Amino acid sequence: MERLSRHRSAIVTGSGASRAMALCLAASIALLLPDRTLSQSDATSPLCKIEITPQGSVMHLTGVLLSPDPAAGHYQLSVLKQGVSGRARNMQSGAFVAHSDGSQTPLGTIAVRLAAGDALSAELTIHADDRLVCTATL
Repeated sequence: MERLSRHRSAIVTGSGASRAMALCLAASIALLLPDRTLSQSDATSPLCKIEITPQGSVMHLTGVLLSPDPAAGHYQLSVLKQGVSGRARNMQSGAFVAHSDGSQTPLGTIAVRLAAGDALSAELTIHADDRLVCTATL
């Protein structure tokens, strides 16, 4: 099942990559993410998201799984930055085990330094039992 599959990107503008700009970018990206209300059928389906934590001009993007049931599988987090200095793609993947206590399971983190005019996009895909169970994008 595909979840949160809208494609999003953020563009950094201004004269420099400062802490204030990074915080504004994080807030802007958070506003771009779709609000989602769980329906009855979603109550047992895993959900995933990409969390953004600014630290100066660096954004830390973390893939997170929320699963009501125990789950094990593989994830891939892919981040693309494009700007004046060129294009950079970072990917991280690995195995995970999620417990059924309803807590969030962090999967992996990619740090990206942003400058004025940079565009940022990211995608998280999660597979369990040889099938796609969740996708999040920004």
